[in-house]
Amino acid sequence: MKQKKYTLHSTNLKDFYVPLNEIRVELYKVRARNSEDAINKLVTNPSKGTKVRSIQLYETMPNCVFTDQNINEHELLNKQIDHYQIHDKEMKHFPMKLIK
Repeated sequence: MKQKKYTLHSTNLKDFYVPLNEIRVELYKVRARNSEDAINKLVTNPSKGTKVRSIQLYETMPNCVFTDQNINEHELLNKQIDHYQIHDKEMKHFPMKLIK
């Protein structure tokens, strides 16, 4: 019986770090006197707002690669995204009434 010869190709491999970004935005409806009041109401008490829409951006193919794991967070978050998918979801809210 012949013995198979295996060659290892992992000797010339290097480690690369590929960032895939995901961004989510949630849109809230807030009743307020002005824009500053609306921001303050939502920040201090998130239950004051009603989520009406959720938009998510998923990067499908990154345009950069890093060779070191210790990357500045600003560099990771401030990169250009060329290839992406967007998922837009509108929230349905049904008014509820108490029936006696």
